Amino acid sequence: MTVYPHIAARAWRKSLGLSRAELARRVGFSPSQIQDYEEGARRGKKKAEEAVISDAAWLRYGLACAALSAGLKLPF
Repeated sequence: MTVYPHIAARAWRKSLGLSRAELARRVGFSPSQIQDYEEGARRGKKKAEEAVISDAAWLRYGLACAALSAGLKLPF
């Protein structure tokens, strides 16, 4: 079974009962960045290669979310 990161990101946030704004505040992202991750692409980009979320960005997002899940308080 294939798990797509953007689908997993949305499901994880919803399982915690957090809004995009609340998750953004807790992990140091903007709400629009959270929306981009959940949609799997950066909005407003005209070229397809500009719309792709980089592996490094996905890693940063995943680490921040894992820290939140583990109960760590991030300084944001």
